[in-house]
Amino acid sequence: MRATWKMTTLLAVALATAGPVGRTGLAAEPPERPAPAARRADEGLFEKGYLLALTGKFAEARAVFESLREAFPESAHLAEALFWTGYCRVEAGEYKEAAEAYARLAREHPASAFADDALLKLGEVYQVHLKDYKKAIEAYARLGRLEDNPLAPVALNRGGQILQYRYNDFDQARDNYQRAVDVAENQQASRAVSPPVPNTSAAQAKQEIVQLDNNMADDYQAMRWYVQGRNEQEAGNWGAANTFNGRIITAYPDSPLVPEAMIGIAECLTREGELEKAREKYAEILERFPESEAAKSAKAAREAVERAIEIRASRRRSRRGR
Repeated sequence: MRATWKMTTLLAVALATAGPVGRTGLAAEPPERPAPAARRADEGLFEKGYLLALTGKFAEARAVFESLREAFPESAHLAEALFWTGYCRVEAGEYKEAAEAYARLAREHPASAFADDALLKLGEVYQVHLKDYKKAIEAYARLGRLEDNPLAPVALNRGGQILQYRYNDFDQARDNYQRAVDVAENQQASRAVSPPVPNTSAAQAKQEIVQLDNNMADDYQAMRWYVQGRNEQEAGNWGAANTFNGRIITAYPDSPLVPEAMIGIAECLTREGELEKAREKYAEILERFPESEAAKSAKAAREAVERAIEIRASRRRSRRGR
């Protein structure tokens, strides 16, 4: 946990999506300490902006942080101010400006305790909000090269997800996942922690490696259809999504992706209002693949669909009784 100004619990709450907080692992000369009066002034200004940010007054907080940088160019809080400027921009929906703030922090304060978090947030902004997947991969790759940093496996895993599910570059995605696993294991070994602390990103990466290795047939054709189906489903194109899912089931009946493809079909049928057909598909998954991860999802989904069918039938009866 960082020894930074009053951040112990509040930073964790404000950055719930950022994952574990790490260190850059880069050596840096200790900054010159400003004179006591100046130090109190810049800390007071930072505190004001910080509290404004936490209370949702993002524009006001950003203005205070900008004043801090102008009035105290040697302040020890400059990196923090940039980080929270990026946070305020994201919360205000100003994603391009948020990316600029995070990029500036990583560029101008590479030895800061916030530089690694800034790279992770930079990747998130590009990936989730700006849909610039190339720049997201670049940000994650920069962080992934800091192999002593606890956030490196997170970044490598996220880069692999983009390569796999946005670019269908399965070989490169697998390389990313393997690096995430290797980096996490090396970090664990170097810390000699007993019992070992599980790394969630590394565990996810291992699962993706197994899935890719099990779907190498015909140059990952089943996986390509699976990714295309997912993307169509995310776009709300239910019929197109089920076309790709159906191809997997027909052409590769023994593929480990078949249960997931069936889940996709059932979800799309539900979205189209075909509740009875969706229920049948979920029942088929439970019958054919009772021990699969898909079966766990299918069980809960079938119960939800059955409740929806009952509600719809009740409404129809009520209308007929009027």
